[in-house]
Amino acid sequence: MRILLPLTFLASAFCLATGAAVELVGTYTCKSHGGYDLCNDQWGASSGTGSQVSYLMGGSKNTISWVTKWTWTGGWNDVKTYANAASTNAKGMTLSEIEAVPTKWKWYYKSGTDICADVSYDIWIGSNPSGAPASSDTNFEIMIWLSAKGGVSPLGSLKNSAVSIASHTWDVYAGPIDNWETISFVTREGDLTNFNDDLAPFFEWVIAHMGVSSSLYLHQIAGGTEAFTGSAVFVTESFSASVETR
Repeated sequence: MRILLPLTFLASAFCLATGAAVELVGTYTCKSHGGYDLCNDQWGASSGTGSQVSYLMGGSKNTISWVTKWTWTGGWNDVKTYANAASTNAKGMTLSEIEAVPTKWKWYYKSGTDICADVSYDIWIGSNPSGAPASSDTNFEIMIWLSAKGGVSPLGSLKNSAVSIASHTWDVYAGPIDNWETISFVTREGDLTNFNDDLAPFFEWVIAHMGVSSSLYLHQIAGGTEAFTGSAVFVTESFSASVETR
């Protein structure tokens, strides 16, 4: 459904004079824009009580902008949702073929109460060149947390501390889920709200230190916020991610 958001909302969120947004309210509702799929993913909603709605704001041919409003109670340690934008082009190549993964992500919380959430990249890797993320094709899920609020932490246990990658310092967690291993990098520097870097060094690090084969294929790169509990209005002014091959 296409709606016109109030001018005051648009102005405060993006400093725009006018604009329209596409509302996403369903549990798995998605909308494509400029080489990205924005999804109002509510995969864990049954573990709590609340709601989420996302708004596709637009962007250029290489970027996407969106707003997600959510409120959740119950199941403090359980992820309720992961509203995210995924590149429709960054997939199908082996890790050994990847030269660089330039990305830019400018985001902030417009408002929030008792926020327990992360802001993270979610990257899927597997042995099938055309495999689907979070499926039987998945071997590894790599998450890069640019923010962790309310004491939330990734799946698994701490494996390495104060690892320097992509101009920042991270703690590394890892643990199994379903049929794959999740490897998570959590910022030690507070919220990285204007992230502009290369994700390829993360791939190089997991190949060197976590037993990830360079012959595995990239299935998806997404960026979004995992909501646990609390209330928030999360704003992405601009998100982009692409892959340059050798």
